[in-house]
Amino acid sequence: MTTETLLFAAVRARCNLAATDGRLTDAELRIFLNSAIQHCGTREDWPWHRASASFNTVVDQAAYGLSGRVHRSITIPSLDLVLEEITLRRAIANSSAASGVPHSYVLEYNTITLYPKPSQVWSMTHHYYAFADATTTGSDAVDSPNMFDDLIVLKTCIYVAEKIRDSELAQRFDTTFRDEMREAKSMATNSRAAIGINVRDDWVL
Repeated sequence: MTTETLLFAAVRARCNLAATDGRLTDAELRIFLNSAIQHCGTREDWPWHRASASFNTVVDQAAYGLSGRVHRSITIPSLDLVLEEITLRRAIANSSAASGVPHSYVLEYNTITLYPKPSQVWSMTHHYYAFADATTTGSDAVDSPNMFDDLIVLKTCIYVAEKIRDSELAQRFDTTFRDEMREAKSMATNSRAAIGINVRDDWVL
């Protein structure tokens, strides 16, 4: 995991810009870097962004706030009961259902709403892909492996080249970025493991 300071240096070196070059301030570079981190982080379900959050249900309570920054929920069949993620429209149609064993849920921002409302207290674990953390100081490190640094640097360089109005440089960075992103996606797809949102095996239907 590489620090913001080192990524700044890599971007400036690629763009041939000295730290004292007035065309790019550190504040601007931080904005570009964090935009690149989010862009790269949401292009694929990267394994290092996989996370989980556990919570206990409350009788007749449907909504539960999550502490993590959820980018995408994971709902893949497993050995236990799997809750299906549904649309808000379907949820509204099911909202009058009596309480019981939940079989579906809606995720809105960082809140999960279960349908039907749980009739008992159960322990649940939600597996998801989280948004990447932003950097705010030079010592902050990105939450991706070092092999991912070049993608972040390249995407940042595209923003920088556009800012300094060098369209040829921006195009060159963009071509390289697309090629490397395609390769990274292929590697992630081949290594991805299936996990789901489960309930304990003592649930009785």
